Amino acid sequence: MSVVALLYGVIKTRPSFMIPFFCLHVFLFCLSCLSLVSYFTYAPHFNIKLWIEDSGLNKLPGMEHVMEIDSDYLMFIVITTLILALCLKAYLIGMIWACYKYVQQAVIARSMTREYQVDPDTEMLLPPRYEDAIKIEGATQPSPPPYTQ
Repeated sequence: MSVVALLYGVIKTRPSFMIPFFCLHVFLFCLSCLSLVSYFTYAPHFNIKLWIEDSGLNKLPGMEHVMEIDSDYLMFIVITTLILALCLKAYLIGMIWACYKYVQQAVIARSMTREYQVDPDTEMLLPPRYEDAIKIEGATQPSPPPYTQ
């Protein structure tokens, strides 16, 4: 549901609809960080090959090659993958925040009105208005002759 709210907020330029999706991703990022820290604390006593066998993942195609890899190297691959996934989540959170700021600025710019006031002293320095320039030019030049065959 929060994805629908995010899309609606982007399409209709309503930044408040994007906040639930952003908060959800920040919460998931914090939860992933906590999981990664707990994995690091449990990692010295964790045998990943035994976990693969117990969970039945060794029956998947290509897992026999994974089971041949050294346990320490396999643990390094798993930790690196988890850190890369965490970096991807952080990047997506940054993208959502940048989109939120952009939509918020678009709403502010759309609601802002600009009024220009010119005092009489600086008005003489400005070029003439378009309507006045057309009247002046039309009065000095004769109109072109009508088209005839």
